[in-house]
Amino acid sequence: MSTATPLGDKSTAANVTVVAGGLDSSATYSIHLNVPSVNATATESTSDTVTTTAPASKAVFTADPASSTGAGSFFSAAVSAEDPSGDVVADFSGSVTVGLTTAAGATLSGTLTQSVVDGVAGFSGLSVNKTASYTLTPAATPSLTAVASGSFTITPAAVDHFAVTTIGDQIAGAPFTVEATAYDAMNNVKTDYAGGAAIAGSASAAPGTAPTGCGGSCAPAYGAFGTWASGVASASVTLYAAEQSRSLTVADGTHQGTSNTFDVGPASLDNLAFSQQPGGSPTGGTAFPAQPIVLAQDLYSNGVGSISIALTITPSTGSSGATLSCASTTVTTGGAGTASFSGCNIDKAGTGYQLRATAASLQPDSSAFDVAVGPAATLSFSQQPGGSPSAGAAFPTQPKVLAVDAGGNEVSAASVVLSITPTTGTSGAALTCTDTTVSTDTNGVAAFGNCQIDKAGNSYQLRATSGSLEEDSSAFNVDAPTTTSLGSAPTTTAPDTYPDPPTVTLTATLTATGAAAPATGTVAFKAAGASISSACDAATVTAGQASCAADYSLVNNKSLTADYSGGSAGGVTYDSSASGSLTATTVSVSDSGSPATFVATVGGGPSASTDGSVIFVTGGAPVPGCSSPAPLSSGSASCTPSPALATSTVLYAIYLPAATASFSSSDGSDTAP
Repeated sequence: MSTATPLGDKSTAANVTVVAGGLDSSATYSIHLNVPSVNATATESTSDTVTTTAPASKAVFTADPASSTGAGSFFSAAVSAEDPSGDVVADFSGSVTVGLTTAAGATLSGTLTQSVVDGVAGFSGLSVNKTASYTLTPAATPSLTAVASGSFTITPAAVDHFAVTTIGDQIAGAPFTVEATAYDAMNNVKTDYAGGAAIAGSASAAPGTAPTGCGGSCAPAYGAFGTWASGVASASVTLYAAEQSRSLTVADGTHQGTSNTFDVGPASLDNLAFSQQPGGSPTGGTAFPAQPIVLAQDLYSNGVGSISIALTITPSTGSSGATLSCASTTVTTGGAGTASFSGCNIDKAGTGYQLRATAASLQPDSSAFDVAVGPAATLSFSQQPGGSPSAGAAFPTQPKVLAVDAGGNEVSAASVVLSITPTTGTSGAALTCTDTTVSTDTNGVAAFGNCQIDKAGNSYQLRATSGSLEEDSSAFNVDAPTTTSLGSAPTTTAPDTYPDPPTVTLTATLTATGAAAPATGTVAFKAAGASISSACDAATVTAGQASCAADYSLVNNKSLTADYSGGSAGGVTYDSSASGSLTATTVSVSDSGSPATFVATVGGGPSASTDGSVIFVTGGAPVPGCSSPAPLSSGSASCTPSPALATSTVLYAIYLPAATASFSSSDGSDTAP
């Protein structure tokens, strides 16, 4: 035996260490100590028992966790190092680590490793985060056989937050169920939650006052939760405003949870209306200054998208037969419920038009508006110039120009200017009309009068101009009218035996209006309407003239004509506007007095010297003593032969028309007394 200090005074505590050998394990021994008194003459005794143990073989919970502890709350436990007999081995030197026997996702927190002191490792401040029933398993170092603790239960902690079951997209005005679950701070379902939570969210009411189902504008309806069972409860919610990315919140005081975001779509289509009226003082065929916009809404005034809306003219409004045109007359509403039409116009002018929007059975009409006649947008020749016109003469068909607006409405009081289209017809030609600037009448027509072109030519066009508008007519030709004048020139030198037929030269002189004299074509000469000869039937025109030599006997005392058959040359078409003709004449000869004086009287029209003269011939030669030729005076000419003619001598009087006269030649005879 040894002591830490001498046993001098029994009043002073002393530590005594007893070392005994040869003891059996797992046995109990008594210890008896005799302690001398202070004067060493007396002794005092004390006794105790000592139990010996075998080496530690197992780690056993001598203090289990409390049977029920809240999640996250602290609990304690103790583990002893024991020998096979269940005795605590006080002199075990090591440590013990505790853990959940089956964690199943739970976490044991706290100081999980403690040293063994006097055979015991004590644990405090332990906690488990997940609700369930668990056991703890010790792990000793050095290794001992582990004996698990008794079962203990982790219950939910106080409510901390809520989770809202996923909410799908909803329809305005349709009730839906919201399910919430209560959780503690460690995300354990608060199965024993008794209630108190409520739903909240946006305060957005329906955009308008609902006609049914609400007392005024429809505010969100958040129902109360029913009974909470195992931490779960449901409530009914009705939302009336169409919204995107909406969410709901479940809250109990400061403990809350927010749902996923979801959309609230509009209810089914309930009404249509023009949110922008068409109009703005439109004109025919031109886009309305104010284009129509149609709004589709549900019962709660939410805009309804994906609605096909057709736009038409309301029957029996505006002008009959009018047509509405738009970029598209059928438009689908967007997410806000609006269908915006563009490029809309009505072709015919009229008053009191309305447009009708149609979707399903809904057919609202717009406000009334008028469509006026707009400015001229198009010119056209409602009557083409032409009719085979001749230069310098009014067209047989006079031009008329129609002015219409973009919708085809006749435009009155539009000033239209008429001119020759540049580079058409003959260069330098001039157009004249009664007036080359004419305003359209109430029918939109500018009617031009007495229009003519001075020069002949092909492929003329006329151009109508009004402001910046231009329109060209169809092409037409302007012919050169050809005038024919006819002259005859009988041969005045008779053959030896007059009146053997002398030759008469017929000459046609051609002139053209608006062009040079024709150098092409033929002339047909006729006497009293009959053919004279094949040469005279088709005399070739050269340098504006054609001539034909005919026997005097074939043309004498007959009316003569010269008919021109036109041709084309140098881009000019020549036509005959008048035939040359000579009026038939007669000559009668009488005598009187002694010596006899012969008087030739020309019938058929010739009168003065400007109409011609008379040649008196006998025996094939001019009558001596008579003028040759003798000028006409008052339709007659006289001759007094010198010397006098022998009795029974035949005297001939031949009428020679002047070159400018329109008479044919003729002759007559008399016998000297």
